[in-house]
Amino acid sequence: LSVCQQAMIAYASYSQHWPEFHSTSEVNIIDVEHYLRDTYAEIEYFARFAMSLQPFAQLPKDQKWLLFRNFWPGFFELDRCFRTCKVLGYDINDERTVCSDGTIMNPLGDVIRLDTVSDLNEEQVRKLLKPSHDLFRELVTYPFKRLMPNEFELLYMVISCMFNVKNIPGVTKETIEVAEQVKCRLAEDVHSYYTYELRKPNYASRLHKMSSIVSAVDKLQERRKEDSQLSRMFNIFKQDVFMSELF
Repeated sequence: LSVCQQAMIAYASYSQHWPEFHSTSEVNIIDVEHYLRDTYAEIEYFARFAMSLQPFAQLPKDQKWLLFRNFWPGFFELDRCFRTCKVLGYDINDERTVCSDGTIMNPLGDVIRLDTVSDLNEEQVRKLLKPSHDLFRELVTYPFKRLMPNEFELLYMVISCMFNVKNIPGVTKETIEVAEQVKCRLAEDVHSYYTYELRKPNYASRLHKMSSIVSAVDKLQERRKEDSQLSRMFNIFKQDVFMSELF
């Protein structure tokens, strides 16, 4: 099986834990503890997905850990965008998000249980996080909704994030070679998909847009690290809400 075929099978299995549309429910609050629990649960699924891809599973343990730490936030962001769009559509003015348990969360809602993670009030926390939130919308959410990717295109972006390894400290030459091989095979899969399955040989524009989203996800990963460091420096959060031990 090609890496894309492996990913499609793994994603189909992973997708089974997502609720059907009729099982969703909207809330006008942001429950901080609920959001953190939901994210940690997702990370477990991401790990199973990654281990279903042979090129990743065959890496040494230390290399798997380095790659996983680097790629899971991107997977989380892309997958959450994809799931949200499937339920709520592609309106770029709709800022609601669908969580893995079916909860539709409105970022403009009231924040509850914030005191469990920070001594700052809601307005102060929103002000601190707003620049990163706005950057994410501009670089990822809006382009994603305009592109309206299908599942194959989503997984192309996910695999690209996973094997975008050159700037990861500690990655070995052997791992870089594996990543390059995967990306070469991925390019072949993409060409075959558009040319033979979709009968759309002129796919350069969509490929460029997907590559731009992948680059943006990588950029936002660096921003996430900066936010985490700032949080620790000034004791903004009492808990590791950025999950910095995992990236």
